[in-house]
Parts: sequence; C-alpha cells; structure tokens
Amino acid sequence: MGGPLPAGKGTPTALSRFVCMRILLSFALTAALTTGVAAQTVTPVAIGLIDAPPFAIEGAGGSWTGLAVDLFRLAADDLGLAPVFTGVDDVASGLEAGMDVVLPVEASPALEAAADLTHPVYTATLGVVSEREGRILSVVRGLASWEFVRLILGLSVLLLAVGAAVWAIERRSNEDMFHRSPARGLGDGFWWAGVTLTTIGYGDKAPATFWGRAVAMLWMLMGLAVSASLTAAVVTLANAGDAALSLPEDLRDRDVVVARDTAAAAYAERQSIPVRVVADAAEAVALVRDGAAEMALGSAPVLQHAADGAGLAITTTQVDPVLVSFAVPTADPLREDLNAALLRIIASETGQEIVRRYVGSEE
Repeated sequence: MGGPLPAGKGTPTALSRFVCMRILLSFALTAALTTGVAAQTVTPVAIGLIDAPPFAIEGAGGSWTGLAVDLFRLAADDLGLAPVFTGVDDVASGLEAGMDVVLPVEASPALEAAADLTHPVYTATLGVVSEREGRILSVVRGLASWEFVRLILGLSVLLLAVGAAVWAIERRSNEDMFHRSPARGLGDGFWWAGVTLTTIGYGDKAPATFWGRAVAMLWMLMGLAVSASLTAAVVTLANAGDAALSLPEDLRDRDVVVARDTAAAAYAERQSIPVRVVADAAEAVALVRDGAAEMALGSAPVLQHAADGAGLAITTTQVDPVLVSFAVPTADPLREDLNAALLRIIASETGQEIVRRYVGSEE
C-alpha cells in the first residue's frame, strides 16, 4: 500500500514551492527595507519664498521659479531635502511662521543680527533704466557737449601757437607763403598747421627756411600723437550716449523713480538724490516706458526682468553691490549644510547655467 513515491513527483514539487516562496518573501522584505531607508533620508523642509523676480517668481497655480529657487532645488536634492514652498511677505514674517528657510533676501548687518544667512548666491549691483536713444541723436548730443567744445578750443589754441611760430620764422624770407601782416600771416600759419596735422598737405603753403622746416618736421612728428588722441576723443564723445553712467552725478537734476524699501532707495537717500518712490520695480519701469519719468533706479537684475521686451535701455553699474542669499533661523545647523551644497552647485556648470538663464552672462 504505502510503497515509495515515483521519482519526480510529490516531494520535489513541494520543495520547489517552498523555495520560490522564500525567494519572493526575500524580495518583498528587501523592497520594503529599501523604501523605508529612502523615506528616512528625505527630510521635509518649509521654505518661505518672497516674490522678487528674477530670484523668485510666483507662477500660475502657486508654482515657483527663479534664480534663487532653482539653486535651492539643486541644493535640496543634494542634501536629501523635500522642500514645501509657501509665499511670504518678508523675512520676519516667514521666520515667525516657522519657515526653515526664507529666500531670496538681501544680506545686511541688520538682517544677520536677526537671522543666520547663507553664502550669497548672486551679487546684484545698481542699474538704471531709461528711454533708448536713437543712434544719430546720441552722436549729436555727444558732439554738442561742452567737452567737445573744450576739445575744439584746445586744439585751436595749439594750431595757432604752432602756426604763429612758423609765421614768425618765415614772414621775412617767405612772404609769398606767410604774409608779413600779423592778421593774414597768423591765418596762413593756422591754416598750414591744420593741414599738416591732418596729413592732407595741400602744398599751397610750406616753410622755406632751415628753422621753419625744422619746426615743421617737429610738428609733423608731434602731429601723429595729437591726431591719434584727437581721433580717440572724438569717437568717445560721439559714443557718449552709450557710455557708462557716473553715479550719483548723472542722477542729479533728473526725474528718477525707485521702488520702496529697496537697496536702491537706501542708496538714493544716502547720496541725497531726489527720487520719486513707487510700489515696485515693475511700476518704476512702466513710468519710464510711458514717458512719465526719465530714469528708474534699482537692482540691475530686477530691472532687467521688469523691462524685458519694453524696448528700454538698461545700464548696469558696479555701484552699491547687494548680496542675495538665504535666511535661516539663528543657530540652525541647516545653514552649514546649505553653505556646503551651495558652494558645490554655484561652482558647477549647472549652477552657472541657471544664473545665465535668469540674468544673462556677465561681461
């Protein structure tokens, strides 16, 4: 009755099922452990975002982009953080609401006393928005300036002095070229000095004496340097409309607008520049575009974003640099982790590409 089982049936099948079940259980346990470890390595953090284009831009549906936001996302990935973004009005309200990080912020000694700041992610300087001037009008304005008049007067005095020296030498023995009369003779000398300087050399007048020719040769050599300097000065003045602004001098006696509670407003106050204060950079740019103001003063990246597509001229200066960074609660260890991550990211090609995307390449 109970003889042995046939080979290949019964016992081997049960063993196979047991082994398969153990393998499946092992895979399931491994997957569960892996998921648990992954969940433990991702730490949620509350991020307060201040709407400040191009550093933080609130889009439709509560989405956020911007230079500072994108750099923080990379830092969060590097540190295993899961950021939860919430819009806030300012640093104080964000930290009081329990935010782990508030960005972007303008670093200052007062803010450092109230919170801890990370390494700066960008250094913004002042910029000026104005109406774009036509090329011809820009050249006319440059050549009609007092600087151009002074240049012409100085050159005229030099030509008169050289011409007078040659006339004094030539007037007795070369009367045909340089008339004895001071009125006509000085005119002859002035004309000769001018055509010699410009290397035109009509040949209608030329010194004939030894000392006259010696002075002429010296003037020819000097004329090379004078002509080069004159050309450079005229080109500079012709391009005066495109020249960099000189702050604060070029803002005085102009109708300038500035956004409220910004570094630009503080700069204008320190320099005693009369300005009109408006709500934000967008309103300031709109006033310039509509002809209701001559210039808008503000952070160069912010003005560039606000004036995008408006057809206005934007001049970036090196004045009053402002460090844009992140704020964390005082003594929060997260700052050191963020600093290390930001240093790695900003130095990387990815970080530099983010900067170029929002503020362009720096020249």
